[in-house]
Amino acid sequence: MSLRRILQAAAVIALLIGLWVAGWFYAADQARERMAAWTAAQLAAGNAVTYDALTIGGFPFRIAVAIEGPAYGTPAYRWQATSLTLAFQPWNLRRFGFRTAGAQRLDITTGNEIETVHLTMDQADGTASFDSAGNLSGFESEFRTLSVAIEQGPAYGFNTLRIEGRVPDNPIPKPDATSLELTFAADQIALPADQAILAPLIERAAGAIAFNGRLPAQPLIPALAAWRDAGGAIDFTRLSLRWGALSVEGDGTVALDNALQPLAASSLRISGFDETMDRLAAAGVIRPDAAGATKFALGLIAKKPDGGGPPVASVPVSIQSQQLFVGPIVVSRLRPIRWE
Repeated sequence: MSLRRILQAAAVIALLIGLWVAGWFYAADQARERMAAWTAAQLAAGNAVTYDALTIGGFPFRIAVAIEGPAYGTPAYRWQATSLTLAFQPWNLRRFGFRTAGAQRLDITTGNEIETVHLTMDQADGTASFDSAGNLSGFESEFRTLSVAIEQGPAYGFNTLRIEGRVPDNPIPKPDATSLELTFAADQIALPADQAILAPLIERAAGAIAFNGRLPAQPLIPALAAWRDAGGAIDFTRLSLRWGALSVEGDGTVALDNALQPLAASSLRISGFDETMDRLAAAGVIRPDAAGATKFALGLIAKKPDGGGPPVASVPVSIQSQQLFVGPIVVSRLRPIRWE
């Protein structure tokens, strides 16, 4: 190759590098401007956005925004963490990755009370996507070695917790249209001692949830009533639970009745019900006569799986008038939910 061609190739490479550098800094400026615009919009809406320090790096292949001491608050809740890192590809600022770790705090306002939840995790990371209008369109996240402790209350541990969400595109909005779809999977959930009725660990819990309808921007009780009156409901599909001897699969729907108490209907496939009923009765969760009647009824309809294993009973489970029904049998009376 001649010297002239070598110099031409070097000039092209230098030009490409220069364009890439200029493009990266332009994208970094765009990311900074979008974050500033988002912060201003949140403040205008009455929300709070604060942090101790913010730096932008990641050159040359990504844009990394490192935030120290981030906090975000609305009238309903306030979240704060030790650190948060956001990572963008320079050519796509509508999708970003995020990572956080360590201790976090969530203050939830219900009526005149504030419930504080403390979270610690080895690591949490995931991605989030936004549409052309800047609205959240989807996300996925995974938490590893997560601890969730309610202040002056119970604590729970998760070996892993995976959550994915999608905001459906509803070109013609309806009051009861699906506003959010979630899938979740949690493994090895450690329970507080007073709740470890069937076993100290829930081996696995998973499923998909569809939230139908939107809560209006009102105080909680009027918002729940308006959501209910507009046909709001929560649908569960592909639900699965393995806890001690109990194994449950199925789907169902939860709504609110006139007193803003749960109203639920589901179709479940249950195995391990004999030992489960005995443990629930021994713990005083249900009456011994209800446990015996439930075991007898489920035993009549249970079938042995083709592949072997304990009998499986397919049965409707519902909640009405603050009572839990397994088929036609009232298993337990539920405490009313106090929304204030």
